[in-house]
Amino acid sequence: MRPLRMNAGGAGLSQKRLATARAMVLLLLARLVVRFVPLKLFRASLGEMRDGSQMGADLGPSCKLELAQAMASRIERATLRLPGESKCLPRAIALQWSLRLTGIESQLVLAIHRSDRSSRHAYHAWVENDGGMLIGHCERSEYRPVMIFAQNGRERADRAASAW
Repeated sequence: MRPLRMNAGGAGLSQKRLATARAMVLLLLARLVVRFVPLKLFRASLGEMRDGSQMGADLGPSCKLELAQAMASRIERATLRLPGESKCLPRAIALQWSLRLTGIESQLVLAIHRSDRSSRHAYHAWVENDGGMLIGHCERSEYRPVMIFAQNGRERADRAASAW
């Protein structure tokens, strides 16, 4: 009987699967929290609350953009793998939590459409890093921020980077 061999890409594949599984767990948790828990009970987990005038405010240097984009990609992949619909808010919350756990600075933005207040797109949520949207891509000028949750990175990012 021959031993199983893993090629160099196999280890990377299992890391990606593990990262997707983590994203699925966070996304499921975010779905439950959004549905059953009042915002006032979990808003501290999203970061420091700011007003709309601080939209896009500089949170400091971030050299972790590539990692943040990979994490957003994992959340989107988890969305495709889970049954049911994951709207923008659970996706944004799951990514914000992921970024917080790995020490990456970000802002979660909750916004309302400037003109259309009745459609399913009247409210929207997205996450930014260094002024660029990571998840919840939309035309920013069409929305007015209502709440912004900013979090500064911690030094745990280097340790966790290989997991994503």
